[in-house]
Amino acid sequence: MFKFLNLQPEVFAADISDDSLKIVKLSQKMGGFEISSWNETKVEPGIVADGIVQNQDALVTTIKKAYSSVQGHPLKTKYVAILLPDEKAFLQVIKMPMLTDRELQSAVRFEVAKYIPLPVEKVYIDFQVIGSDHREREAEHLNVLISAMPRQIVDGYVNSFKKAGMIPCIMEIRSQAVVRAIRAATAKLQSALILHATPSKINFIVFSGTYISYTFSFPFLLDSITSTRADSKDPQLESLLGQVKKYVDFYHSHASYEHFSAGDTIAKIVLCGEKADSKNIANYILQKTGIPVEVGNPLVNLRAKGSTIIPALKLAKFTAAIGLALRPVTQPIFTE
Repeated sequence: MFKFLNLQPEVFAADISDDSLKIVKLSQKMGGFEISSWNETKVEPGIVADGIVQNQDALVTTIKKAYSSVQGHPLKTKYVAILLPDEKAFLQVIKMPMLTDRELQSAVRFEVAKYIPLPVEKVYIDFQVIGSDHREREAEHLNVLISAMPRQIVDGYVNSFKKAGMIPCIMEIRSQAVVRAIRAATAKLQSALILHATPSKINFIVFSGTYISYTFSFPFLLDSITSTRADSKDPQLESLLGQVKKYVDFYHSHASYEHFSAGDTIAKIVLCGEKADSKNIANYILQKTGIPVEVGNPLVNLRAKGSTIIPALKLAKFTAAIGLALRPVTQPIFTE
């Protein structure tokens, strides 16, 4: 029906973590998009653990509560986009022959078996061709970013939303949504190390100008930081700094790989998520690494003259949800 009428359904985004469920829905206004609905509902301990749904019935109750109590405009759509946990995903850039998209659909499935530690039949696989020109005539191969997620984990989220009366239509890894939120659609982002913080961990996302190179999750308790002075000996900050240096060095040592740009380096570090606007943390990383540090703006792709209805103090933690909400309004869900 949607194809025939050339319509796309309205979709809301759902970001589920171990401790909260965040909802964001965008609406189109003159000059772009703005947030029309949002919510944050507590997920009780044990319902979701380490990104895995442990109690579907309890999660169904939480989903229904969050859906019916959104702030702003009431939700009138059942179509939902769901974020999936980075730490359970496998991402890898691989080389493939110059094939059509239809040919890649079957070829990638055979090739991905070489790179993931699980049987192909036990994972869901997605892929995208990367590069400035996907089909350059002189190119001898395609660089393809593959992502795989265990079916058991995905099904836990999908089944919970279905039981709540929703229609899952998009599933996306959290790091992909984060990058979409803070990367201006009209600008090319330099190679960057993105640090997306939650209350219990930080997701490291290495973004190579046009695509995600790799991701890694690092346990990190934000509330345990005792000092953010550049000369402090806070063990949490020193541990974080060690991880930052580790992944910057890893990226630089692998920059000669063909799917990286020649001579490419990490041009900046971007902070986003919980407490991302802490200038002291940014200054600490800058002084210890010498790499420019900035705070990601989750509203960079929304209507400049529109004001968000999410309170300013809560906005940063909605970065991933906003990025996911941007996907259905910028990319068709149903295509010919």
